[in-house]
Amino acid sequence: MRKFACFVAVLIGAATSVSAQSASDLPRIVTSPILVIQSERLYAESDFGKRVARERDDAIAALEAENERVATELEEEERVLTEQRKTMPSADFRAAADAFDAKAQAAREAQINKQREIAQNAEDERQRFIRSLNPVLEQILAESNALIILERRTAFAVRDVLDVTDRALFQANRILGDGTEAPEQ
Repeated sequence: MRKFACFVAVLIGAATSVSAQSASDLPRIVTSPILVIQSERLYAESDFGKRVARERDDAIAALEAENERVATELEEEERVLTEQRKTMPSADFRAAADAFDAKAQAAREAQINKQREIAQNAEDERQRFIRSLNPVLEQILAESNALIILERRTAFAVRDVLDVTDRALFQANRILGDGTEAPEQ
């Protein structure tokens, strides 16, 4: 019973400070044919996922600043065009207004495309993380003599001891880092 209590204490400690641990500090993985993992948490808490989130947030902030600048420019151009309306022939104003509308629509579409590109880049990086995670998961499978790792949220009931998310997080950070360099082999 005392060994079990020590094992549980080690598991609880591992969950609180995985990134600061060395490989020898990690809890021993239970030998089981089935393991589970929390993939959303693994990605979000990994150095890789944190870098992608920072980059996405920075890109969104830059896009929002650009959106404000473009909106201000368009508002000023619209104001000038509205003032020119008083002195312009109707046909000339209509042509200028149509050109302005086309410019504003093109600017909106460009900003929407940039927003989509930011989201697509973040998704591409997420997929790269998942593909790069294979050696980590293979190692965990081998260490535990498991046959399969399932997504934890798909299981109706599972014992916490089968959850290898903390172990995978530690290994992913060690092997993949933040994803800006070639993976450690």
